[in-house]
Amino acid sequence: MARIAIYARVAIETDPSLQEQLQMLRDWAQAKGHDVVAEYTDESLNNLKKDEPRPGLDQLSFFAFRGKADMIAALSLDRLGRSIKHLLALMREFETLGVGVYVHNLALDTATPAGTLMFNVLGSLADFDRAVMSERSRRGVKKARAKGKRIGAPKLSPSLENKVAALLQSGVCPNRVRTITHVGKSAIYRIKRDLECKPNAEEPN
Repeated sequence: MARIAIYARVAIETDPSLQEQLQMLRDWAQAKGHDVVAEYTDESLNNLKKDEPRPGLDQLSFFAFRGKADMIAALSLDRLGRSIKHLLALMREFETLGVGVYVHNLALDTATPAGTLMFNVLGSLADFDRAVMSERSRRGVKKARAKGKRIGAPKLSPSLENKVAALLQSGVCPNRVRTITHVGKSAIYRIKRDLECKPNAEEPN
């Protein structure tokens, strides 16, 4: 018998309700003779941000960290992860804590060889996706340069860069400099780093 912590999440109206998800996982645990020791939920129907807070998932991870569960159970992969990258990071987190994961709609148990293989395949797919995106980006840059297009943000004029540097040197904070000058954040912080790395003028003998 394993100690199971179950997790349910609702993000859009078409998702199964929290109660439906929890009940399916309770029924599975009971059929397998497992003991449900904790239940955690997140509901974000009114939050449109892709990285919305998930306090229930955070509490679940802390519960696992304290060694109070042997396995995490969720209805489906998309109830756990926001993306393949996020899902794999979460799986590595649970693996490090010595906690298995059960995904109900796939009958997937990471404690089994088949479950381990499944997540290894997901990791390979994530690597493949990153490689494809990187290749597309490099091709796009190459085509743009062949057409004479400038890549990246436009450079600041020397006079504007000097004004930004003067403001920073006078103690104006970078955010205020950005408000005053309408210069991009990356350019301001680049100038700030350049100033910090610039060697001090030699003191007269």
